[in-house]
Amino acid sequence: MTYRTLLAGALLLCACPNDQAGAGASATDATATDATTTEGTAGAPTTGPDTVLASVCEKRAAAIEATATFDCACSVGDGLAAGADACVAGIVAAANIPCQCDLEADPTHAAYLACLAEADVHYQTCVEPLACADEDARLTCNTTYVEAVTACDDAAKASVGALAVQCQGAAAFTCSTGEPVAAHYACDGQPDCKDMSDEAKATCTFVCDDGQEILVFNKCDGTVDCDDSSDESPELCYFSCDEGLEIPKSWICDGSADCDDMTDEANCP
Repeated sequence: MTYRTLLAGALLLCACPNDQAGAGASATDATATDATTTEGTAGAPTTGPDTVLASVCEKRAAAIEATATFDCACSVGDGLAAGADACVAGIVAAANIPCQCDLEADPTHAAYLACLAEADVHYQTCVEPLACADEDARLTCNTTYVEAVTACDDAAKASVGALAVQCQGAAAFTCSTGEPVAAHYACDGQPDCKDMSDEAKATCTFVCDDGQEILVFNKCDGTVDCDDSSDESPELCYFSCDEGLEIPKSWICDGSADCDDMTDEANCP
């Protein structure tokens, strides 16, 4: 796996406040500001990449900007990107910075976002002294960064899910109380909804035609789990396009037309 592939996958989780350092602010711009104290969302000032005291959002923005600038310059040199400015802008845009800053304002997510900020700053410090030819050293920086982000994720599952749903557009499960959690958290054995509706029997159980009960994610998975095979029945698992083609129902309204007549993407919410 190349350095750029690793970085693209790892760095699309950044934040910057709408009224503080903008998405285009560089690390140099951030460190040139007055060394004033800004209260982080964790309740105490946090230290930025150099001497400036910055919020979690500012720290993440500066680190992401600096590392993306470095990576994009290397990508242009390798012929992998047409222009550095467009490359950096694409990474910043994909990160959905304003959305993460909205999450930072919620104390529920403060520790998680602070953890990500520290990972970003350490990654910046690791990469900045390197040259584009230092592939092995850059891969080491990437590995360390991915491990750090994974550690943040492990300690803050609910915050990870909120970020995935709100900032990355991931599929959501709506709790009975109305709040969304990441869809892949439903029926995973750990309640994430405040009312635990994501782990309720009604949510997580599929009842076969003969009354047998199986886990809901075993329905339409290509393997028969019900004794009467009702969990894999065509009427349950497949959608008939107007022109006659049958596709898995999970493909309906997924943003990609699979029916030749596009009927799988018609009448979507």
